[in-house]
Amino acid sequence: MNKVLAAIAGTFFLLAGVYDCFDSAHHGKRRLKPFLMPLLTVFYVTSADEISWLVTAGLLLGGIGDTLLIHKQNGKALLGGTAAFLGGHLCYALRFLQDCRWGIIPEWSVLVLLGYAGYAAVFAPRLLRHVEKKLLAPVAAYMIGLLAMSILAFGRFSSGADSGRLLVWLGSVCFLLSDTILSFSIFARGSHRGVMETYLAAQTLIAIGFLHA
Repeated sequence: MNKVLAAIAGTFFLLAGVYDCFDSAHHGKRRLKPFLMPLLTVFYVTSADEISWLVTAGLLLGGIGDTLLIHKQNGKALLGGTAAFLGGHLCYALRFLQDCRWGIIPEWSVLVLLGYAGYAAVFAPRLLRHVEKKLLAPVAAYMIGLLAMSILAFGRFSSGADSGRLLVWLGSVCFLLSDTILSFSIFARGSHRGVMETYLAAQTLIAIGFLHA
Protein backbone atom coordinates (compact mmCIF):
# COMPACT_ATOMS: atom_id res chain seq x y z
CA MET A 1 0.00 0.00 0.00
CA ASN A 2 1.00 3.68 -0.03
CA LYS A 3 3.64 3.85 2.69
CA VAL A 4 4.10 7.62 2.29
CA LEU A 5 0.40 8.25 2.93
CA ALA A 6 0.53 5.81 5.85
CA ALA A 7 3.47 7.72 7.36
CA ILE A 8 1.69 11.06 6.94
CA ALA A 9 -1.57 9.78 8.43
CA GLY A 10 0.26 8.08 11.30
CA THR A 11 2.26 11.21 12.09
CA PHE A 12 -0.79 13.47 12.06
CA PHE A 13 -2.71 10.94 14.18
CA LEU A 14 0.07 10.87 16.76
CA LEU A 15 0.40 14.66 16.91
CA ALA A 16 -3.36 15.22 16.96
CA GLY A 17 -3.82 12.60 19.68
CA VAL A 18 -1.16 14.14 21.91
CA TYR A 19 -2.62 17.61 21.39
CA ASP A 20 -6.18 16.45 22.07
CA CYS A 21 -5.15 14.77 25.33
CA PHE A 22 -3.29 17.93 26.39
CA ASP A 23 -6.14 20.22 25.35
CA SER A 24 -8.67 18.11 27.22
CA ALA A 25 -6.60 17.99 30.41
CA HIS A 26 -5.96 21.73 30.49
CA HIS A 27 -8.99 23.29 28.79
CA GLY A 28 -11.64 20.58 28.79
CA LYS A 29 -12.02 20.78 25.01
CA ARG A 30 -12.08 18.14 22.27
CA ARG A 31 -11.28 20.13 19.13
CA LEU A 32 -9.41 17.40 17.24
CA LYS A 33 -11.24 14.33 18.54
CA PRO A 34 -13.48 13.83 15.44
CA PHE A 35 -10.38 13.57 13.22
CA LEU A 36 -8.42 10.99 15.22
CA MET A 37 -10.09 7.74 14.14
CA PRO A 38 -10.35 8.77 10.46
CA LEU A 39 -6.59 9.42 10.54
CA LEU A 40 -5.93 6.07 12.22
CA THR A 41 -8.18 4.39 9.65
CA VAL A 42 -6.20 5.92 6.79
CA PHE A 43 -2.98 4.75 8.47
CA TYR A 44 -4.34 1.22 8.85
CA VAL A 45 -5.80 0.93 5.34
CA THR A 46 -2.68 2.29 3.64
CA SER A 47 -0.35 0.12 5.74
CA ALA A 48 -2.15 -3.22 5.62
CA ASP A 49 -1.15 -5.86 3.08
CA GLU A 50 -4.61 -7.37 3.51
CA ILE A 51 -7.33 -5.02 4.72
CA SER A 52 -9.92 -6.33 7.17
CA TRP A 53 -13.13 -4.47 6.53
CA LEU A 54 -14.40 -5.42 9.98
CA VAL A 55 -11.39 -3.71 11.57
CA THR A 56 -11.89 -0.72 9.27
CA ALA A 57 -15.56 -0.51 10.25
CA GLY A 58 -14.62 -0.77 13.94
CA LEU A 59 -12.25 2.19 13.63
CA LEU A 60 -14.74 4.32 11.70
CA LEU A 61 -17.57 3.56 14.12
CA GLY A 62 -15.21 4.65 16.89
CA GLY A 63 -14.82 7.96 15.05
CA ILE A 64 -18.60 8.39 14.90
CA GLY A 65 -18.84 7.59 18.61
CA ASP A 66 -16.08 10.09 19.37
CA THR A 67 -17.94 12.86 17.57
CA LEU A 68 -21.28 12.14 19.22
CA LEU A 69 -19.84 11.82 22.72
CA ILE A 70 -18.40 15.32 22.52
CA HIS A 71 -22.03 16.25 23.25
CA LYS A 72 -22.62 13.48 25.80
CA GLN A 73 -24.68 15.85 27.98
CA ASN A 74 -27.37 15.43 25.32
CA GLY A 75 -29.24 12.18 25.90
CA LYS A 76 -29.67 11.36 22.20
CA ALA A 77 -26.00 12.03 21.47
CA LEU A 78 -25.01 9.80 24.41
CA LEU A 79 -27.18 6.93 23.15
CA GLY A 80 -25.99 7.42 19.58
CA GLY A 81 -22.35 7.45 20.63
CA THR A 82 -22.85 4.36 22.78
CA ALA A 83 -24.54 2.57 19.87
CA ALA A 84 -21.67 3.50 17.53
CA PHE A 85 -19.06 2.17 19.92
CA LEU A 86 -21.10 -0.98 20.54
CA GLY A 87 -21.24 -1.50 16.78
CA GLY A 88 -17.47 -1.07 16.65
CA HIS A 89 -16.98 -3.65 19.40
CA LEU A 90 -19.21 -6.10 17.54
CA CYS A 91 -17.16 -5.60 14.35
CA TYR A 92 -13.97 -6.32 16.29
CA ALA A 93 -15.58 -9.30 18.04
CA LEU A 94 -16.63 -10.83 14.71
CA ARG A 95 -13.11 -10.37 13.36
CA PHE A 96 -11.55 -11.93 16.47
CA LEU A 97 -13.97 -14.84 16.27
CA GLN A 98 -12.65 -15.73 12.81
CA ASP A 99 -9.22 -16.52 14.29
CA CYS A 100 -10.26 -18.30 17.49
CA ARG A 101 -9.55 -22.02 17.73
CA TRP A 102 -11.20 -23.06 20.96
CA GLY A 103 -9.88 -26.60 21.00
CA ILE A 104 -6.31 -25.50 21.72
CA ILE A 105 -6.83 -22.85 24.39
CA PRO A 106 -4.28 -23.50 27.19
CA GLU A 107 -5.33 -24.28 30.75
CA TRP A 108 -3.79 -21.10 32.15
CA SER A 109 -6.39 -19.09 30.24
CA VAL A 110 -8.87 -19.96 32.98
CA LEU A 111 -7.07 -17.50 35.27
CA VAL A 112 -7.55 -14.67 32.79
CA LEU A 113 -11.21 -15.56 32.31
CA LEU A 114 -11.64 -15.47 36.09
CA GLY A 115 -10.12 -11.99 35.96
CA TYR A 116 -12.80 -10.91 33.49
CA ALA A 117 -15.48 -12.41 35.74
CA GLY A 118 -14.04 -10.54 38.72
CA TYR A 119 -14.02 -7.28 36.76
CA ALA A 120 -17.69 -7.72 35.86
CA ALA A 121 -18.64 -8.67 39.43
CA VAL A 122 -16.88 -5.66 40.94
CA PHE A 123 -17.55 -2.82 38.50
CA ALA A 124 -20.93 -3.63 36.92
CA PRO A 125 -23.02 -3.35 40.13
CA ARG A 126 -21.18 -0.20 41.22
CA LEU A 127 -21.80 1.49 37.89
CA LEU A 128 -25.37 0.37 37.25
CA ARG A 129 -26.65 1.73 40.54
CA HIS A 130 -25.80 5.23 39.23
CA VAL A 131 -27.59 4.73 35.89
CA GLU A 132 -31.15 5.95 35.29
CA LYS A 133 -33.70 3.18 34.80
CA LYS A 134 -34.38 4.15 31.18
CA LEU A 135 -30.69 3.75 30.39
CA LEU A 136 -30.09 0.48 32.25
CA ALA A 137 -30.75 -1.77 29.25
CA PRO A 138 -28.48 0.04 26.75
CA VAL A 139 -25.69 0.46 29.32
CA ALA A 140 -25.88 -3.22 30.31
CA ALA A 141 -25.89 -4.24 26.62
CA TYR A 142 -22.83 -2.10 26.02
CA MET A 143 -20.99 -3.63 28.96
CA ILE A 144 -21.75 -7.15 27.71
CA GLY A 145 -20.59 -6.26 24.20
CA LEU A 146 -17.39 -4.69 25.50
CA LEU A 147 -16.56 -7.70 27.67
CA ALA A 148 -17.37 -10.14 24.85
CA MET A 149 -15.06 -8.22 22.51
CA SER A 150 -12.15 -8.34 24.95
CA ILE A 151 -12.72 -12.00 25.86
CA LEU A 152 -12.71 -12.93 22.16
CA ALA A 153 -9.51 -10.93 21.69
CA PHE A 154 -8.00 -13.01 24.46
CA GLY A 155 -9.36 -16.22 22.93
CA ARG A 156 -7.76 -15.23 19.63
CA PHE A 157 -4.42 -14.59 21.36
CA SER A 158 -4.42 -17.72 23.50
CA SER A 159 -5.26 -19.99 20.57
CA GLY A 160 -2.32 -18.80 18.49
CA ALA A 161 -0.04 -16.53 20.47
CA ASP A 162 2.08 -14.07 18.48
CA SER A 163 3.06 -10.41 18.88
CA GLY A 164 0.22 -9.09 16.72
CA ARG A 165 -2.46 -10.99 18.62
CA LEU A 166 -0.94 -9.89 21.92
CA LEU A 167 -1.12 -6.22 20.85
CA VAL A 168 -4.77 -6.64 19.85
CA TRP A 169 -5.65 -8.24 23.18
CA LEU A 170 -3.82 -5.50 25.11
CA GLY A 171 -5.77 -2.98 23.05
CA SER A 172 -9.03 -4.61 24.10
CA VAL A 173 -7.95 -4.40 27.75
CA CYS A 174 -7.19 -0.70 27.28
CA PHE A 175 -10.75 -0.36 25.95
CA LEU A 176 -12.04 -1.88 29.18
CA LEU A 177 -10.04 0.62 31.21
CA SER A 178 -11.06 3.59 29.08
CA ASP A 179 -14.76 2.77 29.04
CA THR A 180 -14.80 2.02 32.76
CA ILE A 181 -13.31 5.44 33.54
CA LEU A 182 -15.63 7.14 31.05
CA SER A 183 -18.74 5.38 32.38
CA PHE A 184 -18.04 6.41 35.96
CA SER A 185 -17.27 9.92 34.73
CA ILE A 186 -20.63 10.17 32.96
CA PHE A 187 -22.92 8.39 35.41
CA ALA A 188 -21.20 8.75 38.79
CA ARG A 189 -19.45 12.08 38.16
CA GLY A 190 -16.04 10.55 38.63
CA SER A 191 -12.78 11.77 37.16
CA HIS A 192 -12.31 11.56 33.39
CA ARG A 193 -8.52 11.51 33.62
CA GLY A 194 -7.00 8.78 31.53
CA VAL A 195 -10.04 8.22 29.29
CA MET A 196 -8.54 9.58 26.10
CA GLU A 197 -5.07 8.16 26.68
CA THR A 198 -6.31 4.61 27.24
CA TYR A 199 -8.84 4.92 24.39
CA LEU A 200 -6.20 6.02 21.89
CA ALA A 201 -3.91 3.24 23.11
CA ALA A 202 -6.77 0.75 22.60
CA GLN A 203 -7.53 1.70 19.02
CA THR A 204 -3.86 2.07 18.10
CA LEU A 205 -2.87 -1.32 19.52
CA ILE A 206 -5.75 -3.04 17.73
CA ALA A 207 -4.90 -1.40 14.40
CA ILE A 208 -1.15 -2.08 14.68
CA GLY A 209 -1.79 -5.59 15.97
CA PHE A 210 -3.65 -6.44 12.78
CA LEU A 211 -0.81 -5.06 10.70
CA HIS A 212 1.32 -7.82 12.25
CA ALA A 213 -1.27 -10.53 11.47
